[in-house]
Amino acid sequence: MNKNNSQFNDKATLQSQVFAPPPAYHSNSSSPYYKSCEIRFSYHMFGPHMGGLHLDAHEINPRIRRRFKPIWQIYGDQGNMWHSISKPLPDINYLYYLSFTALRGRRYIGDIALDDISLSPECIGLRVPVSELRGYHYEALLQKLQEDRKNDVPQIDPSNITKYEFTNCNNTGRFGPTQQQCTDAYKNTLLNNSVKVLTDSTGTSSTGIQVWTIPQTRHYTLIAKGASGGRGAESNQMTSHGSIVKVTLLLRQGEKLYMLVGQEGASVCDQNVTLPDKIRDACGSVGTNATSLGRVIRAPKNRNAFVDLIQMNKLLGGGGGGGGGTFIWKMDGKNQIPLLVAAGGGGLAYNASSTMLPYGRGFNITLEPQSGSTQPNGAGGGGGWRGPKVRFILEGLTVMSSRLGTQKDRFRDTDDENTTMWIAAGESVIDGGGLGGVPCIDSIKWGANGGFGGGGGGCTAGGAGGGYVVDQSIGERRAINGI
Repeated sequence: MNKNNSQFNDKATLQSQVFAPPPAYHSNSSSPYYKSCEIRFSYHMFGPHMGGLHLDAHEINPRIRRRFKPIWQIYGDQGNMWHSISKPLPDINYLYYLSFTALRGRRYIGDIALDDISLSPECIGLRVPVSELRGYHYEALLQKLQEDRKNDVPQIDPSNITKYEFTNCNNTGRFGPTQQQCTDAYKNTLLNNSVKVLTDSTGTSSTGIQVWTIPQTRHYTLIAKGASGGRGAESNQMTSHGSIVKVTLLLRQGEKLYMLVGQEGASVCDQNVTLPDKIRDACGSVGTNATSLGRVIRAPKNRNAFVDLIQMNKLLGGGGGGGGGTFIWKMDGKNQIPLLVAAGGGGLAYNASSTMLPYGRGFNITLEPQSGSTQPNGAGGGGGWRGPKVRFILEGLTVMSSRLGTQKDRFRDTDDENTTMWIAAGESVIDGGGLGGVPCIDSIKWGANGGFGGGGGGCTAGGAGGGYVVDQSIGERRAINGI
């Protein structure tokens, strides 16, 4: 897993052989052998610039080819010692393999090592009564599934595949790209002069929505990926990933696809701002007029005072902005028909725990048909497919979709208990244009915007990722957040 000349957050991966799925008892909550299939290993992570280590399972589903399932992750220096750990595998129904991914920290002083990696005997039906196996034979099943995999579908010649790749046109932030940005980005590609960026009703401001006309009738595989969330002040060696969604559809020549490509939420320590004296050391900046928040060089004598201010709720900020969701839809007359929504990753809190899982998630049919919620004076909820425009209430006066206003209007005023603010929320796509939320405090005090695509603005907590779609046929909101 050695990797030379690497940069911050570069990856090195150790991948296992392919295995047959464990017996049915592993997924049966009524069985005494429920979740008995475990991976066991030892790890060593030592050094002041330590990055992270991820363990994931990858199902080889014949319908979607790969299915990513996180098992475990950890970040930072774990001391000069070996740690032994066992983790149950998730529910698995197809051939699968396991992977360890090591992430590089900001500099080079730090090493990650693995040893004694094994699966428990229960993963292949050993040390289990015959009555629990129900005819399970590992070697026979592995051979059959491998043969089925070869014969599953005709092999596709990669040379005959036409790939169109739509991007954020090198744009960043809470607003979408312009026509000129996309014209420049797609120059010398298959999308040259074929993508239109919509403008608002006045025809003067870009909405960031990209429109592409289907060139010929055929089946298309659409893959959408949500943007990553921003990093927090003390979690700047972590990251959160957006989800990936894939579907194959028959699209006809002349039909138009509408796309909002999500943009990454802002990371507070990657911005260039002038810091007030109270918090200039939070990201390691030095001096009253320090402008580089990227240096993570703590000043111990100031850090305790900074943490105290956070914990006493006298200082807001430090959390990353939520990543924008990616949305693809068609039009039926004046009605928008969603095809894919891939949620963005959540922004990380100023001191997010290494055990949290802030990634875009899978389906959730229990959610109400509304965008993510936003608490007064808190980080912004994620914008969904539909939802009310962002607003704030000041002393009984409601101002719809007002993103500016005076500093007193926009940011927390501890002397005014009637001030309730909602502007950190990300906008929904249909009702608010998918704009990212602004931070809960003045941006010169290290606030982090949410990414275009409904990412919530950061506060002390991170902003939520954008990305929900309303299933109007049954009146539920489904988080279309991964496969």
